[in-house]
Amino acid sequence: MTRRKRSTFLKDRRAAVRGARETPGYKSWEHMRGRCRNPKHASYSEYGERGITVCERWDDFDNFLDDMGERPPGMQVDRIDVDGNYEPKNCRWATKWQQDINRRVIRDSDHESLACATPHQRSFLWLARCLPGCLPRSDFCALKIA
Repeated sequence: MTRRKRSTFLKDRRAAVRGARETPGYKSWEHMRGRCRNPKHASYSEYGERGITVCERWDDFDNFLDDMGERPPGMQVDRIDVDGNYEPKNCRWATKWQQDINRRVIRDSDHESLACATPHQRSFLWLARCLPGCLPRSDFCALKIA
């Protein structure tokens, strides 16, 4: 490769890397790694401190992109098993609503823990919190089973 071709190749590569950093998928990848690896990250105590890790394959953004695809609009990376690691078989793109349901602990307006609630019950509670007045209070209270 001539010196001029090499210089052009390197400029194109740097531009591609800079461009990738501006994509939603790259930002999700970067934040995912920060939550698990950076003790100064605001969410480190909920991820890295609990032992949640990012698989070695996803140390390279290109591998993450190959496995997950580009982030669809309105979606975020989500772990299917909330106690599992970030790895291809445990991750998906999910909406905020799906993520709210797939949590370790959900607290209702009275701040009572519902850690034992089923996903169906959690979705019902999510609706009750987000749409106050649409569900009878007695139904909402009946789900306080934890």
